[in-house]
Amino acid sequence: MADGKINPEEIKQLEKLYTLLGLDKALVTGDIHGMSSSKAGLRTSSPQSETISPASTSFKLDESILAIHESETKDVQSMLGAIFMEDEPAGESNQTATETIAVEEEPGIDKQHYALFESLIRKDKWTREEVEALCRDSGLMVSGALETINDWSFDKTDSAVLEEDGDAIYVDQEIVEEIEG
Repeated sequence: MADGKINPEEIKQLEKLYTLLGLDKALVTGDIHGMSSSKAGLRTSSPQSETISPASTSFKLDESILAIHESETKDVQSMLGAIFMEDEPAGESNQTATETIAVEEEPGIDKQHYALFESLIRKDKWTREEVEALCRDSGLMVSGALETINDWSFDKTDSAVLEEDGDAIYVDQEIVEEIEG
């Protein structure tokens, strides 16, 4: 549309791009129609439009709008910070929450479960109550979290890293080394 023409070859190319992006290729024609019918998408072919002065195409940031957005962002951050500080229980969970924020993405497991895994590998043996507290702080259910971590461990090493035995949960440090190695 930049040259004022819409060729079937271009439409086919756009359909391929939409498919690669996970969009329905049927949306292409509607999007093209929307762009061509909007004032922003229209391009007149008058001789005057061919000679656009360089001054009218220069890009300039509006500092006042940026300042407004920055101020609004800071307001939202402080409001959310206050909300999450109120919801956070006092005591040992503060350390766990801080460590959860610093966790990086690990392939095959989400950040919450990986953060729990990182917490659990600090000791060889945990009581069920301790693990329940860690899971509660992460918003996870114990059985599901342990199963998710073990499934991930099986994918990486063909072995479970966590073993439940009554009221105790054991961490196999050899498997931990294999996972992290």
